[in-house]
Amino acid sequence: MYTWGIISRKTPKTEILPEDKTTLLQWSKSRTRSKQRVERTKMILLSETGKPLKQITKDLHTYPNKIIYWRQRYIKHGIKGLKDKSRAGRPTIYDETFRNNVLRLLSSSQPKGLAHWDRPTLAKELGVPVDAVWMILRGEGISLQR
Repeated sequence: MYTWGIISRKTPKTEILPEDKTTLLQWSKSRTRSKQRVERTKMILLSETGKPLKQITKDLHTYPNKIIYWRQRYIKHGIKGLKDKSRAGRPTIYDETFRNNVLRLLSSSQPKGLAHWDRPTLAKELGVPVDAVWMILRGEGISLQR
């Protein structure tokens, strides 16, 4: 007599490395990380306890395939597997050297006739759009008026 394979109703226990455990616990309580990263972290932590898959889906208001997917990503890639994959798209035009050029120009003396640098003057000096300069200044937390 042939018996069909029995599907486990319990989530296979996920082994978490001790050095990952502290990071995962911090991420699960974070209010500054993305919602998706926090949710993925909670999936891994609950999978470690061996809770049934149905219970984890209920607790996190998600669906089973999502939990299985992120658990497998964690098992295969470790903590790096919980990050989003890089997506196809336009490559960045303004890199670290551009950022350094903007900051270097800001630290030099202001242009003749102006009390301080402003975005249009910076952009003209560097030969780039004003939005690119604004993006760098905002990322660095720099306000030209203060």
